[in-house]
Amino acid sequence: YMCAKLFMKILFTVCLLSANFAIIAQEENRATLAVLPFITREGVRIDVNNQTLIPQMVETQFTSLVCESLVKSRKFNMLERDYLRKVLAENKITESEWSKPGEEQRIGKLLVADYLVIGHIDSEVPLKPLKRPVNIELTGEKTFEEIWDLKVHFHVTEVKSGKMVFAHSLSNKLKSRDIPGRERKDMTPDDYILMLYSKTAIEAANSILEGIYPIKVASVSGDEVVLNRGEGSGLNPGMIYNVFNIGESVKDPDTGASLGAEEIKVGQIEISSIQPKFS
Repeated sequence: YMCAKLFMKILFTVCLLSANFAIIAQEENRATLAVLPFITREGVRIDVNNQTLIPQMVETQFTSLVCESLVKSRKFNMLERDYLRKVLAENKITESEWSKPGEEQRIGKLLVADYLVIGHIDSEVPLKPLKRPVNIELTGEKTFEEIWDLKVHFHVTEVKSGKMVFAHSLSNKLKSRDIPGRERKDMTPDDYILMLYSKTAIEAANSILEGIYPIKVASVSGDEVVLNRGEGSGLNPGMIYNVFNIGESVKDPDTGASLGAEEIKVGQIEISSIQPKFS
């Protein structure tokens, strides 16, 4: 009798926990996203002030910034870097295998992810400053400005279907003269790199977010609308957006495959304020 009573108590607790978990799962119906480390091509040297940086350090730092920005969007369940490394190591998956046909879908399933992001840092644009002579108009003196350059490529694969849903390239330049003199005076090469990394990583994260979840109107009240994007998603007050209504699906008459849907413009909106979870 005591065993049966204890069993019923445990069963009730498990059911209660399961019910609570189901409610949480419904409220937090987020896709799981895995961002594999952005890699540099084999043999690339990254030189900064005659010092060679270890490519793995560059890859880890940039990838971490992309992940941090995606976390702020509150749209995904992000897989942690240690978990990614553990799964890849256990299955003996190396960087050279990520781009092989069929491997992306297999890796995504091993990670139990809905979407997989794979990218690389272009070796043709080494991360070192280009020095360009500049004339100072007031004094007639000559000086040099430093131009830092970074180029990255990345794409997103939907694990379930194995289809590439988004691909993009970014190229950013950071000019020393664009930074206020007082701030520039105390900046080190590492500061320039971090600033360029941060700018590019935020743009990459926002592009990934837009590629998977385009901005949508969450509610309408009179001439005021609420968008499902908040802080850290690339929106700024004053931005102008066209608004489209999604029409009927269009199919290829030969194959029956979906060609997308009609888009009917219904208006324009201007971003006026941005909250943590919406604008």
